[in-house]
Amino acid sequence: MQRASFRLLTKANKALQNRNIKKATQIADRLIARQYSGGYEIKARSLEMNRQTEEAIAVLEEGVRKFPGVFILWSYLGEYCSNVERYQDALAAFHQCEMAGDDPSYSRLNIAIVYARMNDANTALQFLDGLEPRNPENERAILMVHAWTSLLKEDWELALEQSRDSGQRFPDCWFFAAYEAYALMRSGQPQMALKRAWEVVEANESIDYALDVIRELTGKASNNPKRFLITIDGELEFKKRNAPRGYFQFCRMYCVQAETPEEALEYIRPFEKDAAIPITIRDSEVLEHECEGRDGVCKFRPDYYLRRARRQRGS
Repeated sequence: MQRASFRLLTKANKALQNRNIKKATQIADRLIARQYSGGYEIKARSLEMNRQTEEAIAVLEEGVRKFPGVFILWSYLGEYCSNVERYQDALAAFHQCEMAGDDPSYSRLNIAIVYARMNDANTALQFLDGLEPRNPENERAILMVHAWTSLLKEDWELALEQSRDSGQRFPDCWFFAAYEAYALMRSGQPQMALKRAWEVVEANESIDYALDVIRELTGKASNNPKRFLITIDGELEFKKRNAPRGYFQFCRMYCVQAETPEEALEYIRPFEKDAAIPITIRDSEVLEHECEGRDGVCKFRPDYYLRRARRQRGS
């Protein structure tokens, strides 16, 4: 029974790697029916991959009630609660994670990240104190929190030094470049900051600090700004060897601060410069009526929803 469940768990993990959420969920339900803790992990990860974080949290809460000694369930519960700003629940979960047998250094690092998200730099640094990296991924996360807390403490010189040094150590981690851009802006170097922020966006558009720099340096201060959720339509060109050009239609969602949806679209255009035809608004929704700060793109959904266009245009 145990071996069969482990084989199912391996298949479920492979399905998640291939983004086959339906198959992974089906296997997870079978594992849960067998009273196997891995079923709750797989089901929660499947829901999170489908952007159903609250549902994933509910599954994990059921899982830890039935299997309180399985630290991986507590770990995912803490991560997902932190992602939806349920910080006290996240802290409680990470403390339970350590009590269930997880490496204390990982739990302390995760707790430090939660406190950084709560803008409590001093407490975050207390949990980082004395932490030794166990592997490169762990080291990168520790360095990220150090640079992050320097930004929170408005120590721009230290943040700049940390982000640059860490960026050289981990050049594929664009968070360090985003922190660098923000520190450059706050230390009075707007041109370098904007250049660096756009470099980040070219590689990873989902990092808030880079979006904040672009919005602060290129957006205007409106009299009556709103926060919109804008869904856009567009087309992307793809090319294959010895084949005619083809096009994919896509839609994508942005969170934008602006006075009107049309103005929001203009802030989105620089982010979609690879579109084969001008992007258009499919749908808009007002999320907030009273906003602070300058206008521009605040957040966006990084995934594209693609389908092949019905027509092909000439070369």
